[in-house]
Amino acid sequence: MKLGTIEEEAARCRKAFEGVEVGALVWHCHHDRLIEVLSEPAENRIEYILTYKPEDERALRLRLFRPVRHKFRSWVKIHAAWLKAHAKLRRADAALWEEYAEWEKAVAEWEEADREEIAIAHAEECPDCPWDGKTIFPPTATTTSLATLIMNVIE
Repeated sequence: MKLGTIEEEAARCRKAFEGVEVGALVWHCHHDRLIEVLSEPAENRIEYILTYKPEDERALRLRLFRPVRHKFRSWVKIHAAWLKAHAKLRRADAALWEEYAEWEKAVAEWEEADREEIAIAHAEECPDCPWDGKTIFPPTATTTSLATLIMNVIE
């Protein structure tokens, strides 16, 4: 199979998905699935491929990711049920994220209220911990020295 450039394959892929809606059947959305239901806009998957997949896989992934044109009789029968279930799943997912945001807010409020006690407990229970208030991977003396060296050269 002769592939075009990544840009050419992306353009062909986008064209193939014009007018295709979530819930359509697609070929090769993922490398390990032959056929599946498009669960989000095709553009999301195209952008994911272009951004996160290894460069040497992108053109092939984009070439093969296509809407299914064949009308499977059995799919026609279950498609409406799938769309209904998918809509219900999306509503539940939205509700879950709303609850998660509330939980995160409550945890942040607790951490703020008990910041001093948390710091004392952490110091006692994790005595060799490199936590700097933001990460367990703070700048080291080596990186600090390198940064200082660079700053001295720039100045």
